[in-house]
Amino acid sequence: MKVLFGILLLSASLAAAGAFPEMDFYDLNDQKTATLSDLKGNVVILNFWASWCGPCRMELPILQKIAKARAKENVKIIAVNLDGKSSKAKSFIEKTGLELTVYRVKPEVVRSMGVNAVPVTVVLDKSGRVAVTWAGMSLDMEKDLNALIEDLSRR
Repeated sequence: MKVLFGILLLSASLAAAGAFPEMDFYDLNDQKTATLSDLKGNVVILNFWASWCGPCRMELPILQKIAKARAKENVKIIAVNLDGKSSKAKSFIEKTGLELTVYRVKPEVVRSMGVNAVPVTVVLDKSGRVAVTWAGMSLDMEKDLNALIEDLSRR
């Protein structure tokens, strides 16, 4: 995987243990709509992004393409918005036509994971364990994610 820039930002213990914390997902109106455990049984791709982030804006269409291509599979791609205000995310979605599932999480959850920059992508296997994490824009994101999804889907 060729990463344009970035370093791994998740805490070392989180990545090493393979564990990933439970989290509640909120829609852009701050209503709780789902939890991470609701997605078990699926390969889950969490992409932490912000509307002001150039690499994030480059990754989101790639993620949307993968989500559309794999809509009938047990694959869930969640764009976790980290803008300070949900109105910024709403505006971005409206301007770009983004169709990914976009959620927000509590800031303390993001801090507890050690995510302090964007974009960060976390791929969870069907049991909810961390398979891969990376930070920064991957030049090979589409190819790498599709290969990883294929691998994790067979397990």
